[in-house]
Amino acid sequence: MELEGKIEVVLKPKSGVSQRGPWKSQVVVMKYFWYPNQQYPSEIVLSIFGEERIDRWNLEVNDEVKIRYHAEAREYNGQWYGENRLDALTFIGASAQKQQAINAARNNAQAQQAQQAQQQTQQQTQQAAQAQQGQAQQQNVPVDENGDPLPF
Repeated sequence: MELEGKIEVVLKPKSGVSQRGPWKSQVVVMKYFWYPNQQYPSEIVLSIFGEERIDRWNLEVNDEVKIRYHAEAREYNGQWYGENRLDALTFIGASAQKQQAINAARNNAQAQQAQQAQQQTQQQTQQAAQAQQGQAQQQNVPVDENGDPLPF
C-alpha cells in the first residue's frame, strides 16, 4: 500500500543478534490524510528493518515522504502480533531537496574515500618499487632506466 504524509515521531534504532546474525530496526510514526476532505489526520506506525535502510533514509521529524509498506502478522505462544514494514520511501516537497543535498554530500564523501584509497594503492606500489630498487642496488645488480633489475 502507498501513502503520503509527514513523519511525526522517530524512535531510536534498536539492534541485536539473532540466529541469522546482527539486525537493526527503527520505528517511526507518520501522519497522513486517508481521504481528501478528512478533518483530522490518521497516524500509522511503521517499522524500518535493516541498517542500510535506516542509514540511507535517515528520517527526521517533519520529513515529508511518500511510502510503500506491507502489513505482517505472526503468532507467538498463542498471541498475534502485527507490524507495518516500510518497503520503499521517497522524499517529497522540501524534504526532497534536503535529501538531494544529503545524497550529494554522501556521494562526495564516497568519491573522496575512493580517491584516497587509490592514492594509498599508488603510494604502496611506489614504495614496493623503491624497495625493489634498493635491494637491486645493494646487490650491485644492473638496472634499466626505470630502476628495474635486468634479467641477466
